[in-house]
Formats: sequence, structure tokens, C-alpha cells
Amino acid sequence: MKYRRLGQTDLDVSVIGLGALFLDRVGVDDAQRVVERAVERGVNLVQCAHEWGRNEELLARALSDGLRNRILLCGASEGQIDGARYMELMEQGLRRYRTEHYDLYMLANISNEARLSAVMAPGGGLEVLKRAKKQGKIRCLGVASHGSSKFVRQLVDCGEFEFVMVSYNVAEVHRESGHALDEDIGHVGQDVIPYAAERNVGVLAMKALGGGLLSPSISDPALRAVVSTPVSTPASLALRYVVAREDISSAVVGMNRLHEVEENCAVGDAPHALTTEEHRTLSDAVSGIRQTYCRGCHHCEHACPKEIVIGRILQWEALIGWPMHEQSIRRDYGELEHKADECIECRLCEADCPYGIDVVGGLRRAHKTLLSAHTQGVNRPLPARSETG
Repeated sequence: MKYRRLGQTDLDVSVIGLGALFLDRVGVDDAQRVVERAVERGVNLVQCAHEWGRNEELLARALSDGLRNRILLCGASEGQIDGARYMELMEQGLRRYRTEHYDLYMLANISNEARLSAVMAPGGGLEVLKRAKKQGKIRCLGVASHGSSKFVRQLVDCGEFEFVMVSYNVAEVHRESGHALDEDIGHVGQDVIPYAAERNVGVLAMKALGGGLLSPSISDPALRAVVSTPVSTPASLALRYVVAREDISSAVVGMNRLHEVEENCAVGDAPHALTTEEHRTLSDAVSGIRQTYCRGCHHCEHACPKEIVIGRILQWEALIGWPMHEQSIRRDYGELEHKADECIECRLCEADCPYGIDVVGGLRRAHKTLLSAHTQGVNRPLPARSETG
């Protein structure tokens, strides 16, 4: 496993980090084995948010047998809560992990001026977390954002954060002449990442595999034919696209199966740049996905007058064909209080979406698919890999 320094901190992080968001999709013992194997393979950056519910409990259990001292623990909490709530959740997390400090801690989902103003106000999240840092409960303070490139640069320039976490993956690029993959939607790759690195602010990548949604789109035979090493898969090729950048310290990837750990860590062992042919074929494989790919930032949900959980529904629709998810998705959609067919097409959600996707059209498709799945199941081909990164 390769390691990189995180900005101006004294922390060297593994180029592949473990995100705990999907641990609850497997059993307790399986979740523990995944965490243990990731650490054995050299992963030292492990991230979980308090709002991820049972995932935090599963991670704490997995770290209880001495693994906590072998990793850098990254905590996070959402940005629409006040300072007192931030402190309460952080303290609960410390007790749950049975530790005295977080190595890294993030203000999460700070993606617009309103949320930034709220956390930076007197008594807000930033003030209380800076106090916790002085008390030794946090070593490094950062921020996670789905905001525009201009907004993220503002976060970098404010001088309060030692690292930023941004969404970055191959699906967020657009085709230029020669299939260039260096400029992505919102210019995160061109403007934000080097901008932060030049100012010694560390960069962590989230959604390197789109929360697992990219795997069906990058499993075609043409892409498999250009995979350059025996241990590579199309999904690991997309992951290599991210971590080959020296200005990204680590890509935090969700994993809940041992084969995912092995494949992802193999990328971390040798995060070399893609070949020209790999670039070209990877670009072709994900062309057209940008306007329909939901990153799961949940911005749109705050504007919905019908209180539809838009991000969750769009991601369920993309994952429903995977046998490991189908049963739980079918159940969960059936139990939703507000389903996608309640959409009144006001398009306030689309105004709030930082990625410009067709949310209303996506909800129409999702309801048809998920309603069918709820009542009779679906028969889609199994993806080549069940990546959850």
C-alpha cells in the first residue's frame, strides 16, 4: 500500500481509505472481517459519519480488538446542525469507539453559503470543533463538500480546514477532443484539487466509484480488453483513474466484501496512471452517464415540498438489479411514506442539484422500476462486480 502526506498535517494516509457507509449490508462477522482485512492490506484511513447509524456501531465493534491503534479514524457529521449538536455527536462517537480522539474530523456536506454561514456563526459547528481540537479530541479538522468549484475554493481559502473531501470520479468528466479526461463537471479535477494542493490543504476523494453506481456502466467487454494488469477489473481501473493523481492523498471507498478489499488495495499497491488506451475506453464506457448519475449528496431533498427522499430513491433505482441489494430495496421502497410518484414536477430539486441532473425524469423512471421491483421483482443481469465505492 502506498501512502501520501495529507496537506500540511503530520499524517501519512493510505491512498485507499475505507468508508464504512455500507457495512450494514452484510452481517456483523462479515463486516468485522472486511475491516480487519483492509487494515492487514495496509489501509490506515477509516471514515464513518455519525448519521450512518448502525455502520458506526459495526465499525466501532470491528476496531475494538486493538485495530483502533493501527488506523487513522476519521469522523464526520452533517452541516445543518448547530454547534451543541456537533459536540454531542462527536462525544458520543468517542465513547462508542472507546478512544480519546479522532485523527481526522469533518464538517460534512458543507456545500452552499447558507450551511457554511451556519457552521461558522458564533456557537456553530466550527467553533465547537476548534475547541475540541484544542482539547486534544481532534487532531486534524476538515470539510466535505459537494459544492461548486468556486465554493470549494472558498473553503480552501478560509484557512480553517486542513483538508477537504470532494466528489471525484471518471463519470464526472466530459468528453473533449481526444477523449481528454482532465476536466470534469464543475472543474473539480482541473481547478479545485490542484488549487487545494498548491495551498497545502490535503485532498480526500469521495465517490471514486460513485457509491457503487459506476460498476454496471464500466463492465463492458471492450473495457475489460484493455485492463492492463492481471489483478485489474474495470471498476479498479476507474479507481486507478482517481488515485493516480498525486494531488489526491486518498480515495475513501465503501467496501463490504473481501474481494472488494483485495481489488481496491491492489490499486493502492500500484496507483500508476492509466494508459492512453485505458483513458479512451474508460471515457467511452461512461459516456452519457453524467446527466443521470446521482452522486447521493441529497441537496435536492431540502427543496422538495413533498419531502421525497430523492437521492435515496435514485440510488435505489440504480442498484435494484443487484441481488445483494434487491430484497432490502424492494422492502424499503414499499415502506416509504412519500414515493417518487408524489413528485409535482416543481423542479426546485433541479435548481438545487449541483450536478445538473434530470431529477424529475429520474424520479419517473425510478418509480416505475422500484414499484415493479416491490410488487414482482426484477430480472437484470448481475454486474461483473459488486463494488460499493
